Amino acid sequence: MTIIRTLALFGFGVSAYLVWMKLTGQITSVVGCGGEGGCSNVLGSQWSQWVLIPVSVVSACFYLGLIVLSYKVSKSILTMAAFLLIMAAAWFMGLQVFVIKSFCPWCFTTHLIGLFTAQCFRVYRIVKKRNVVACSSYAIDFKFSRKLLTIFRGDYIRCVHKAQSLEL
Repeated sequence: MTIIRTLALFGFGVSAYLVWMKLTGQITSVVGCGGEGGCSNVLGSQWSQWVLIPVSVVSACFYLGLIVLSYKVSKSILTMAAFLLIMAAAWFMGLQVFVIKSFCPWCFTTHLIGLFTAQCFRVYRIVKKRNVVACSSYAIDFKFSRKLLTIFRGDYIRCVHKAQSLEL
């Protein structure tokens, strides 16, 4: 859960920065984006607000909620949070690419953190079960992400040893 809380804290930090820049009207001076770059196009678009509330506020609240709820873990909360993170990331990344046709690295970072957090939720559920079938699917799920596999390598190795001892 420490990794999930850390990712959620980073997600909250990036979202809070975007909220600050949006609310203070500094969308043209976002660090790393330049004056008329992708960030100002994305943060200034009609898609950057929902009922006059910047979507970054919703994102920051969601990540803060994840930190709080991670102390009271339940399967349904993890599943719902992972689903929401994946759907939000897919929606907003799709908007940037296909509708707004601009790229904001800060927004992309928030969505990438959401995808990693969702995957960590999935791994947490699998590792918590500690059965051989879950361990093998766990290894397959993380083939595309060597960094996360490295983080969880200790659990994976324990699962492999468990599988080998069952084969004897």
